Amino acid sequence: MVSSTLPSAGTLKPGDTVGVTVTTDGVPSKTVTVTVPAQGATNVTVTTNPDGSVDITGEGKPGSTVTITDGKGNTIATGTVGDDGKFHITIPSGILKPGDSVGVTLTTDGVPSKTTTVTVPNTTSSNGTNGNGSNGTGTNGTGSNGNGSTTGTNGSGNGTSGNGSSTGTNGNGSSTGSNGSGTTTGTNGSTTGNNLPSTGSNA
Repeated sequence: MVSSTLPSAGTLKPGDTVGVTVTTDGVPSKTVTVTVPAQGATNVTVTTNPDGSVDITGEGKPGSTVTITDGKGNTIATGTVGDDGKFHITIPSGILKPGDSVGVTLTTDGVPSKTTTVTVPNTTSSNGTNGNGSNGTGTNGTGSNGNGSTTGTNGSGNGTSGNGSSTGTNGNGSSTGSNGSGTTTGTNGSTTGNNLPSTGSNA
């Protein structure tokens, strides 16, 4: 293999032709003519999206035309390098699949660069954002326990004029007081007055 580097003195530019001759034992070979290529694409990356489409990004000389080819050399997409020196081309789903070879060529002032070959990777999974749930705080309700000896409104263990636990004036501890009943449930009371053991004076 023959390798030679020419100094960067501005003598050659993309599109110029160069003749290469190899001399062995004083005998020159035929001259091989080659063309100086344009600046090629750099930092080329290929990403396969979940929907099957493929993103191809890279860098090059601003204004250069980007040509994307498949493994058979067929052009499948074109684009342009932006003023920032970057390009981004999306290939629709169904054209490429993981494992396929893709060629990226830049053309500047009509002169193509060398083709950069990359391979389509497997699909990149998208990770969802984990939501943080807020723990709800429940308020414990406090119930009031009814008492058979608590005075209800017009009826309870204690009648208005009679007392289920004492002597009712005109009531009966086990029956009905003047305006109350020992067996009537008072408001907010869960225990009935007839559970009190005392006897009225007229029982």
